[in-house]
Amino acid sequence: KAANVLMAMSVARVRGFSIIALTRPKGGKMAECADLAIMAPGEDTAAVQENHVVLYHALCEAASSE
Repeated sequence: KAANVLMAMSVARVRGFSIIALTRPKGGKMAECADLAIMAPGEDTAAVQENHVVLYHALCEAASSE
């Protein structure tokens, strides 16, 4: 939702990068702008952020094992 993050996503798109976004359950504008949106479950910000940490580590592990 932050303007600077959405701007960074726009710049990445122009430069030809793929965009992966970790978002809240509903996704919002970031999900609309991303090539892939991973919508973490959670009722509040703290729960969503805790799930983002788990997802981040899983993505890093998958990337490093290739």
